[in-house]
Amino acid sequence: MNEANQTTETKSETKAPPASCVKFSADEFSKIKADSQLTGKSIPSLLKAAYFSGRRATLLMSKSDQEQWFKELRHWGNNLNQIAKRVNSGLMDGWYEDFELVRKGLKAIENMVLGVYGSRHI
Repeated sequence: MNEANQTTETKSETKAPPASCVKFSADEFSKIKADSQLTGKSIPSLLKAAYFSGRRATLLMSKSDQEQWFKELRHWGNNLNQIAKRVNSGLMDGWYEDFELVRKGLKAIENMVLGVYGSRHI
């Protein structure tokens, strides 16, 4: 029984660590290969250093928040499309008030996003 445990441990210890394959465009590969030669570091080392020296990726919105925001944006986008259809059909009057409602709706969405996720950075 002891020998069986040793065999299992030996097999798990000899497994290679997880790996990933990255595909580059010809230009990307040329650049990273030149940097590799310049620094004397391997391409995997350069990639790992670049990724792990920065901040981790984080989502600003949960999936449910995203769905809610996109639903609201689709609603206002549909309203805007209806206005555009009227304007493009030659209707010159009657769409200004609707356009103002859409503008206010989009401004309200912007204010909600800024209220939840902070100030605007462009």
